[in-house]
Amino acid sequence: MLEAVMAKLGDMSDEELLARLRGHVGKGNVWHAELIAYLVEVEERRLDRVHACSSMWDFCTRKLGMSEGEAHRRIAAARAVRRFPQVLGFIERGEIRLCALYALRKHLTSDNVDELLREASGKSTREVEKMVAARFPRPDVPTCVEPVAPRALLSPVSPIVATHTDAAPTWSLSLAASPAPGPRPRVEPLSATRYRVELAVSAGTKDKIDRIKDLMRHRNPTGDLEIILEASLALLLVQLEKERLGRRVVPGGASLPRRQRRASRPPSSRLKARLEHLPPPSVWRRRRAIRPHT
Repeated sequence: MLEAVMAKLGDMSDEELLARLRGHVGKGNVWHAELIAYLVEVEERRLDRVHACSSMWDFCTRKLGMSEGEAHRRIAAARAVRRFPQVLGFIERGEIRLCALYALRKHLTSDNVDELLREASGKSTREVEKMVAARFPRPDVPTCVEPVAPRALLSPVSPIVATHTDAAPTWSLSLAASPAPGPRPRVEPLSATRYRVELAVSAGTKDKIDRIKDLMRHRNPTGDLEIILEASLALLLVQLEKERLGRRVVPGGASLPRRQRRASRPPSSRLKARLEHLPPPSVWRRRRAIRPHT
């Protein structure tokens, strides 16, 4: 069936293909809204407990086969719809995505739900996160550097031959469990002008940070990582602009492209010496006046 569909798609024009694609996206929004409505009814009837599940998340992952992320987002959307039924219309029309609604859910109240939904309509998840951070700012998080548990490594393949019997020897390959993914970098807005940055670094990078802290004690007595990061990024930005764009920083803080840099460069000592031996402009004009015509 899929092969026939793919063959049919190849015969469509660009306009027809995009029109049908938009139609499928619209149907997907309606399907998502219906799915959320079903989850609302399942939770109201407590059917997760009837099927011996510890929670709605357990029911969605074990009984319905959803991924962990899908279960989180859809359950959060269903609970938002239970509190504010108008949310379902925004989902059905595709005006707000589940990821954006997940970022907005904790701040919805009966007084601001309509205003927040209208403001978040059509925005991406990052834009909604910035909007929430600007409307509901949070204080800065404390600077923290802590060790992370090492990830499990993949053990080498070990072939094992069965004992010598009349049957043919068999081989088995034993592998360790897949390495657990490390912590992902995290950039989260806290307010309109402040962000939380979280990432994992190597031991060598940690040693460099400690060394920079020691060398910057006269300017950064508390060892604030934000000051270190800002100074490091400023130096890196100057280096990259010089390498990639041919720019240099002038005393005022601006950067000049290569052509303007050449024009603004002071003359060299050799050029100065040559200019000193040239005759004055009055002599040039006199020589030009007496030059014979050919």
